[in-house]
Amino acid sequence: MPGIVGFISKNFNPPELNLNAMLDTMRYGRAQVIESYVEKQVNLGCVHLGKGGQKALYQSDQAVVIFFGYLTQPNFPPGADGNNPSAAARYIHNLYLTHGEEVIQQVAGAFAFALWDKKTKILLLASDHLGLRPIYYTDYNGSFRFASEVKGILADSSFPHHLNFE
Repeated sequence: MPGIVGFISKNFNPPELNLNAMLDTMRYGRAQVIESYVEKQVNLGCVHLGKGGQKALYQSDQAVVIFFGYLTQPNFPPGADGNNPSAAARYIHNLYLTHGEEVIQQVAGAFAFALWDKKTKILLLASDHLGLRPIYYTDYNGSFRFASEVKGILADSSFPHHLNFE
C-alpha cells in the first residue's frame, strides 16, 4: 500500500540503505513510484501510484513535505484536486508557511504527512483526525523513525525485532 516513511538520526550512517529498505516494504505488486529526500541525518520517503506524473513530495528552500492520502478542503485553491498528491503536498506546504504548526488544524480528509522545516530543523508529522491514514513512530537508539505502516519501521535491520514483555 502506498505510504510514507522516514527517520532522523543523530549519528550519520549510510541512511540511504535504511530508507530504501523501509520504502521497499511499502511497495506492492503494481507499478509504484518511490520518491525520497535525504539530507545528512534527515531521510524522508514516500511510495505512491504516481498517476499522470503526480508527485507526493514537494520541497522548497524552506521545507519538504511528503504526503499520502487525500484532502477535502472547502477552501482548496480553484482548479486544484484534493486527490492529487502534488496539489495536496503543495497546499500543506503553503499553509505551513502561513500558519506554522497550526497547519494541522487547517486540513481535513484522510491523510498522513511529514513536513521537515529546513531552517528550524523541526519535523512535523500529522495524520487525519479519524486515523484512517495512521503514522507509527518510535524513538530508538538515537534515531526517530516513522512510517504509515509498522512494517516500514521493522524493515530497518538496526531496529530490534523482539517483543518486550515488560
